[in-house]
Amino acid sequence: MASARPLVPANELPEYVGISEHEFLKSLKKWRRPTADFETLVISETVDPGTFCKNSLVVPIVTSSVFVLHGPATEAATSGFHYSRCGNPTRNAFENCMAQLDGAKYALSFSAGVAGVAAIVQTLKQDDHVIYVQCTNGDSDWLFRNKWKDFGIQVEFIYSSACESILQVIRANTKMLWLESPANPTLDIVDIGAIADAVHAVRRDIIIAVDNTFLTPVLQRPLELGVDVVVYSCTKYLCGHADLTMGAVTTNNEALYNTMQENQICMGGIPSPFDCYLMIRSLKTLPMRMHKHFTNALKIAHFLENHACVQSVRHPGLKSHPHHELALKQQFGHSGMVGFFIKGELQEAAAFLDSLQVFRKAPSLGSDVSIASIPAKASHSWLPEDERLKLGITENYIRLSVGLESAKCLIQDLDQALRRAVPIWI
Repeated sequence: MASARPLVPANELPEYVGISEHEFLKSLKKWRRPTADFETLVISETVDPGTFCKNSLVVPIVTSSVFVLHGPATEAATSGFHYSRCGNPTRNAFENCMAQLDGAKYALSFSAGVAGVAAIVQTLKQDDHVIYVQCTNGDSDWLFRNKWKDFGIQVEFIYSSACESILQVIRANTKMLWLESPANPTLDIVDIGAIADAVHAVRRDIIIAVDNTFLTPVLQRPLELGVDVVVYSCTKYLCGHADLTMGAVTTNNEALYNTMQENQICMGGIPSPFDCYLMIRSLKTLPMRMHKHFTNALKIAHFLENHACVQSVRHPGLKSHPHHELALKQQFGHSGMVGFFIKGELQEAAAFLDSLQVFRKAPSLGSDVSIASIPAKASHSWLPEDERLKLGITENYIRLSVGLESAKCLIQDLDQALRRAVPIWI
C-alpha cells in the first residue's frame, strides 16, 4: 500500500487523492479501446426494428401471451410467434440486440442470472464433470456447491486459475469449465484467452463458460477471447437502475444454443416483455454509464489506497493489483467494483457501513446508486469460514459498487465513514 496521507477535514478533500489529474487521465489511456464504434452500435441496435410499426423509434411492449396462427390448421406452429413462453417480439428484440453487442450469433434471456446459469449447466448429463475456478457470484456459486450434485453432475473446485492447474484436473468425463473474471467479490482476474486456448487445444468439446456480469460487453469480450458461452446477470450493470431482475446468455455455438433454448422454453425461466423493454432502454446508455462507473471507481481506489484507515485495496486499475497488467491486456476498462480491507475486524467494517451517508447498505451491485456491503455477511455469508478465508473473504473486507454520483461527494462520504469506524487511526 502507498504511504498513508494525513487525514484532513472531509469537506476539503479534492476529487483526485493519491494521484494527480494529469496522471489519472494518462492512466486511462493504458487500457484497450474497442475497435468498433460501440456507442453507435448500441443506439442502432436498440431502435425498433420495425416489428409492428415501421415509424417507431422505440421497441413496443407486446404483452400478448397468445398469437393468432395464420397458416393452414393442418400444420403445426413451428415458425413465427404462437405462445409467449416460446417467443415474444419484445423479448426477441432484446435477445437480438444482446447478441449484436456481445459479438455473438445467438442470445437468450431469462428471468434471472441464475436461470441463465441453470440453462447452461443443464445441457450436461449425469456423471459429467465440471471444473469450477475460484469463487464467483454468490448464488451461482451456491448452485455449484450444493445443487448440481443432486442431478449427478460432478463439480470440482480449484483455487488456481493457472492453465497448468486447470489442465491437471481435466478428466475423460470433463464437459465444462466455469470462470468469472473479475471474480466476485475478490476482483481476481483470470487470463481468459490463455485458458481457452490451452483447454481447447487438449479437448475442443469442453464448454468454457464465463460470467461477464461485472464488465458487460462494453469492457470485456469473452467470446472474442475464445470461450463458448457467456452469462450475465442483467439485474446489475446491464440494467443499471435496480428496477428489474433478468439474465442473459450469449454464444456462437449453434448446438449449445439449441439445447439452452429448449431449457429456456421448457423450464419456463423467461423474462416478462416489460422487463425486456426496460433492458433495451437501459442498453442505450450502457457505454456512458460504464465509463462513469469506471472513472469514479478508479478515483476512489486511489483515494482508499492512500487512506490511513485502509489496510489494502483491490482494484485492477491499481498497479498494486496482482493482475493489473493482465487487466490492461484483456479488458477495455473496469466497472464500479472496488474491494478493500478496513483496518480492524468486523466491528470496524460494520461501523463503517453504518456511518455511510451517500453510499447505501445493500447486497447487490451495478446500480446508478453507490452501494456498500460486507460479503462475509451478505453475498457470501453461506460459505463455511474456512472456504471464505481460503478465498480471502475476511470479515473486514468491504465491497463497493460505485455508482454515478459525484466522485468528490463519494470520496468525502467514504472518508467521514472511515474516520468514524476506525477512530484509533485519526
